[in-house]
Amino acid sequence: MGDAHSYLEGIAGRVRINFQSPVYFKNIGNNKITIINNFIMNQGGILEGRPFEYLKNFENLILPFITIIYGKSFEKINLLEVTIEINGKQAWYSSWKYNTEFNVGPVFSIPLQEFHKKLLNKE
Repeated sequence: MGDAHSYLEGIAGRVRINFQSPVYFKNIGNNKITIINNFIMNQGGILEGRPFEYLKNFENLILPFITIIYGKSFEKINLLEVTIEINGKQAWYSSWKYNTEFNVGPVFSIPLQEFHKKLLNKE
């Protein structure tokens, strides 16, 4: 499976966000399935107790797409959705449309500029 963890990357370094099992699969009809991966930051990490503004020091979210043993069953990726929660509250949501062949173990690099704007209430 490789590295199943997600990472924040930027001038402050690289911070791991742990993959949280299980992977959820939802049949949404028309031969389409939603795959839900969850990642969680452990307590006591570098971000704990820091102000939200510290998150500006991370430009990208490196996000693996975990399908466990079922990855070879999928043909295409049509949509990637990312929700970031902070302290149990939704801080940001975004989505990207795709029409690409599915390859087992894709990793996405999500730019966080829009997240920074939303988090800091800036345009």
